[in-house]
Amino acid sequence: MIFETCDRFNLHMSAARTYLKNTPRAIKSLSQYRQALDLIYRLPRLTILTINPTLLRQSHGLIAKYQLLSSDAIHASTCLAYGIHLPRLRHPSYRDE
Repeated sequence: MIFETCDRFNLHMSAARTYLKNTPRAIKSLSQYRQALDLIYRLPRLTILTINPTLLRQSHGLIAKYQLLSSDAIHASTCLAYGIHLPRLRHPSYRDE
């Protein structure tokens, strides 16, 4: 939605979210996100996992322990809860060179 909003309304990415929030009628004119979601849902090996309150509470522990952003902690706790192997967790300040 953000990319299409930027393109259609000639906005910078930093302004697109605010624009959509303040101009909800503009969302009706967007279609590319629907097409993208349709493609994602048709991926043959895609599994959509459930996030429950217990998992969210576990993510709080990861935030405290590793100083993760909440979205990253939710992803990590979801992987741990569903037995998805994480090769290695790195501190967010680490940068690949």
